[in-house]
Amino acid sequence: MIFLTIKVNGIRTKLTSLLVVAMLFSSMEVISKPLMYTMNPLFVTFVRFFIGGTFLMFLKKRIIPAWDVVKLVFVGFTNTVIAMGALQLAVKYGTASGTATLIASNPIFVALLAPLIIKEKISIKSIFGIVLGFTGVLIMGRDMRMHDVRWLIFGLLAPFAFAIYTILMKPLSEKYDSLSVTAYSSFFSSLLYLPLLPFIIPPPSSFSFSNIAALIYLGLGVTGVAYMVYIHIVRSWGSLPASMVFFIKPPLSMILAFILLGETPLMNGLIGTILILGALVLVVRR
Repeated sequence: MIFLTIKVNGIRTKLTSLLVVAMLFSSMEVISKPLMYTMNPLFVTFVRFFIGGTFLMFLKKRIIPAWDVVKLVFVGFTNTVIAMGALQLAVKYGTASGTATLIASNPIFVALLAPLIIKEKISIKSIFGIVLGFTGVLIMGRDMRMHDVRWLIFGLLAPFAFAIYTILMKPLSEKYDSLSVTAYSSFFSSLLYLPLLPFIIPPPSSFSFSNIAALIYLGLGVTGVAYMVYIHIVRSWGSLPASMVFFIKPPLSMILAFILLGETPLMNGLIGTILILGALVLVVRR
């Protein structure tokens, strides 16, 4: 894969890589929201990671020993089952854009947990960047309304669990490689959903052409390619700079809504975007 061989030096390359991942991650809520009307959120999550994990298993570079596979299944559980299961449920009970704003709190949890779990050092400049970026997210979310208390609970559980996943994947990706650890983690953790399948599998009528196409995109694009690049960023630059991808999601959603839907950006959105971009420069710049 091309992005696994290029050297990621310079702030421009870092920001470009983050933007690519953010674009794929940001499409998750938008693409999966229509599926929530006919499919169980946990079934959608299972299919995402089963397809994405299977795809990556064919591309993996290394055979990982059984004991470390067990570790990767545990780490994958925090993401595939807890974080992404919660995220899909948040999409079901709230709006796609509102959920994207809640998930943007991920860097806060990473900054709090990384020094405790893997002793990763967080600079004062990075802390200032986090505060600046989250301030931008809060400004963008001023008009966000509470849709359902379950939306808030699942919407905050998702970034917390994903922060743990991001942190725990760093040493494993350094030991092996980004592609292999993502493949094992995604595929084998998706199998944890198998006991639930009899209860969550939707009726045949749910499998329309558009729904199948959406599931394939979520599996190959959002789960396969995006996760592979994301873990590469975690491995190369650290868990905190990688987590900044979630600060990009709200302004990116605003820009896409303006381009695709003709929605005029509000002043809060413009101010928030400026603060978030400033935060990204602070955190990813050495």
